[in-house]
Amino acid sequence: MMGMSKKVVDALKYLRKKKAFYLMCLPYLIGFAIFELYPVVDAFVFSFQSWGGGRGGGAFLQPTFVGLNNYMEMFSDELFVLSLKNSIIITITFVLLTTAISLVLALLLDQKIKGVDLFSTCYFIPYATAPVIMAVIMRIIFNKAGAANWLLNKLGLPAINWLGPELALFTVVIAMAWNFFGYCVVILLAGLQTIPTVFYEAASIDGAGKITQIREITLPLIKPILIVTLFLETVYGIKAYDIIYGMTGGGPGFQTLTLPYYIYVQGFENWALGYADAMGVVLFFIVLVIAFIERKAIGTITEY
Repeated sequence: MMGMSKKVVDALKYLRKKKAFYLMCLPYLIGFAIFELYPVVDAFVFSFQSWGGGRGGGAFLQPTFVGLNNYMEMFSDELFVLSLKNSIIITITFVLLTTAISLVLALLLDQKIKGVDLFSTCYFIPYATAPVIMAVIMRIIFNKAGAANWLLNKLGLPAINWLGPELALFTVVIAMAWNFFGYCVVILLAGLQTIPTVFYEAASIDGAGKITQIREITLPLIKPILIVTLFLETVYGIKAYDIIYGMTGGGPGFQTLTLPYYIYVQGFENWALGYADAMGVVLFFIVLVIAFIERKAIGTITEY
């Protein structure tokens, strides 16, 4: 009995210590359940239903169960396939461009130059700007009479239709990269500054040049940070909506129609909420797979 009583007392002491921790976590957990978890579960449930009896039905009519019809119809929908294709192209191009710019700038800022904090702040400003505002700014810069064509004119080059059918997708990627690269620079720079300088000093003594040092020392040691950055860029790219909404509205034609934007069109313009939820579920699992791959990649990293 005495032993049992001591165990009970120890358990009560443990719970008392943890009580404050759980109480502090409770507001977040409630908010997460209401604003994050519930919408995901709700979207999954409604993805098997049709509001108003089919796509384009009334938003406030009684939903009817349609099973996998929304998912089957999705892959026969040419605009869904096109939007998914555009999302993949935008994501790959955006990740490559943003990673290249961010890594080069982070390496330059890591050279102990004066005013590095000021430069880091300046690079971060575009990320702190609301994407819709950034989209409006970029639309002004890249329109036919905008700053981009003004600069080309000053250089004696012909004007370019940046938002035309041929270049709209690439122009959107430029705007997205400009909006996000500062965030990646800050993350990569923080990773670079954790590398002990003794590694570079030893490499210099052995005759290794700057390129060799970056390849053999810098990149392996910041690999975990680099993978996290790639994951954040990929998720940002695959979920691209607000900049596209503000710059092109998915046009011209459907040249910049992405999956998130098409979900918006189906859900809030066509009122096909069940169909939009089905596409949202597909997008959710795409992001989930990306997160799983990123986690596995970090798990295989060799410690130095």
